[in-house]
Amino acid sequence: MTRYLNALIVVLVCTLLTNVSAQAVFATRFQLTRLLPLPVATFEFPRSAMTCNLPVGPLAAPGLRISDEQNVGRDCELLGNAGGVIVAATPGVPYRYTIQGATDSSIFGPPGEFPDVSVPTAPSGRRLRPATAPGVDFVATVFDRLPFGGYDVARTVVDGYPIEIALGALTLTVPGVYSVQRGDRVAVAIWRP
Repeated sequence: MTRYLNALIVVLVCTLLTNVSAQAVFATRFQLTRLLPLPVATFEFPRSAMTCNLPVGPLAAPGLRISDEQNVGRDCELLGNAGGVIVAATPGVPYRYTIQGATDSSIFGPPGEFPDVSVPTAPSGRRLRPATAPGVDFVATVFDRLPFGGYDVARTVVDGYPIEIALGALTLTVPGVYSVQRGDRVAVAIWRP
């Protein structure tokens, strides 16, 4: 009887330890900070303010988008200006944002950085998207790349529309870093100064 009781206690303890270790701790609130341009500004918000379990992708409107830690391979997004922290983009002005997460009972963890944003160049993936200057803002997909008139040209089609745009430069390759190819995404903003 003692042998069976000991075996039962071992099974119960192992089951309890497995259940405790399987419970992950996720952030329940976040703090977004704009470091540049000055002045530094911070906005704190609960996870419940975000829309989560979205397919991974870029933002379609001003706001921020982060990986959904509760649903691996999915995203969460918060649209809007985050209490004024996400400011309208100005050509030539550098932007830097960080985000930190915390549970209800913990202090904010180390900050994670968004890619630096410098308009008109958009960050890859558009995880943080400031409002653009007045005008049109759209996303396109590269479907072809070819030489034309001494330029390296990427032909794109605007997402959701039968509009083709050709973007060219002396080169669309940064050796050892990146080279534009079919399927790459392009963000374009057009405005009047």
